[in-house]
Amino acid sequence: MMSATASGFPTAPSGSFTSCAQKNLPSRRAISASRSPSPGRPSTLKKLEREGLLALSGDGGRHGKPVSLTPQGLELAEKTVDRVIESEQKALLDLSPDEQKQLLDAMRRYNAMLNTRMHDILFAQEDIHE
Repeated sequence: MMSATASGFPTAPSGSFTSCAQKNLPSRRAISASRSPSPGRPSTLKKLEREGLLALSGDGGRHGKPVSLTPQGLELAEKTVDRVIESEQKALLDLSPDEQKQLLDAMRRYNAMLNTRMHDILFAQEDIHE
């Protein structure tokens, strides 16, 4: 089962990553509003493919190519994901219990608002492609 770290990057328990469609990956703009919108997601995926970390395969239609980690990409993800999660946990523990509660409450509200907005965007995109 896929989940996401606080940074928003998808994670999976060791060895359980299979693949997903390119259109389901967050765009660079979605990951960080502070980054320049170009180059976009396709060039980032091509770079990771050239580095041997992921594979783009099939024709899945516009923006629908299946994306999967290569063995080298899975190895890097497994080495990295635990360190990212551990860093997030340590940073959370640096906050007082009251600050942790405030952060959790704010993140729950943010998540609910983001889900509503993303739902609206996804339905708008489906209308465009029909």
